Amino acid sequence: MQSKFSCPRGTTDITPFDISRWDNVERISKQILTCYNYKEIRTPLFEETELFARSMGQSSDVVCKQMLNLAAQQKDDQDGVTLSGLSLRPENTASVVRSYIQNGFDRKEPISKLFYIGPMFRGERPQKGRLRQFNQIGVEVLGPNTAQPYLDAEIISLSVHLLKSLGLEKFLLKINRLGTREDKENFYQMLRQAL
Repeated sequence: MQSKFSCPRGTTDITPFDISRWDNVERISKQILTCYNYKEIRTPLFEETELFARSMGQSSDVVCKQMLNLAAQQKDDQDGVTLSGLSLRPENTASVVRSYIQNGFDRKEPISKLFYIGPMFRGERPQKGRLRQFNQIGVEVLGPNTAQPYLDAEIISLSVHLLKSLGLEKFLLKINRLGTREDKENFYQMLRQAL
């Protein structure tokens, strides 16, 4: 029987034939991340659009062109928030930082080592290797004393450990530094002027 409906463009089903591989990746990832003393955190699939705009930059490509915004205009009787000010998360760093602040992690432990596994969403045009809904595993180290080289080294080490444990033999780690928010904004300004 053929259905007239199919997955939205840029998404895919994880069928019972594939789920064991997904479960295996998640299980191995959780084992390794907890060995490095990272704790799992789960944040909402959507947040206030402004959260992403502030963290990624109001004029970033993700905010301007790629975020999937909820367009419904129905009011929530509880808090008066309209869904139009909400977006599906394009990444999870902003949500994790929001949760860290909102839930007072800084008062509970000097350094919070957190990990997440879950779907992210982008409104970009689907093409090979780029979907509108994709899954991501990530870590965040938060706290007042986290600008420590050993933490960067630990993340690099756990990344290699994780990739090898998942059976990947040949891979290339590319390490990047974005700088401060001011550095990033200056870079975007210069780039816009050059283009």
